[in-house]
Amino acid sequence: MSAIDARSGGRGPSRGADPDPDRDPDRDPDPDPDADADRGRGPARDRKSGRSGPRGARALATVLLALSVAACGAPASVRGDAARAAEGFGAALAAGDLPSACALLAPGTREELEDTARQACAQALGEEDLTPGGPVHGTEVFGRQARVLMEDDTVFLSRFDGGWKVVAAGCRPVPDLPYRCTLKGA
Repeated sequence: MSAIDARSGGRGPSRGADPDPDRDPDRDPDPDPDADADRGRGPARDRKSGRSGPRGARALATVLLALSVAACGAPASVRGDAARAAEGFGAALAAGDLPSACALLAPGTREELEDTARQACAQALGEEDLTPGGPVHGTEVFGRQARVLMEDDTVFLSRFDGGWKVVAAGCRPVPDLPYRCTLKGA
């Protein structure tokens, strides 16, 4: 009986049996180089060159396409709308028009501000250490969320039915941590 017949009781190859009994295991230790890719363990690789096979090339192309689409981001008009909302919030602060600044806050942010200060929004906002922000240096939009980088501030916004509203302001990056924001919602 051959090695195949011995393992399977003469009924053909058994699970895990080497389908090629004449294979030299020292020269080709894995009879199926695509087996790892088939089991979800990564792309098949050419043993000599180390390069990915067709599956690896398709995966790489998919990743590159996703990155290029992500790099494009939201349309300029959407980014512009978010930036204008952040600038409007900063302009209202600069002018001392706190009721208008409050109108640009997201509902949860306004509620958190009023609850924490135990005052109406305009009074509570006047006591916060917020700067107008200055000119916009960049805007990133992720679906219904946006981050507007300004000269003296970073403002986070969400898009509501009535437009972009400020969810956090007075934000500063903290190394290896999220932003620390003076004003934020719950």
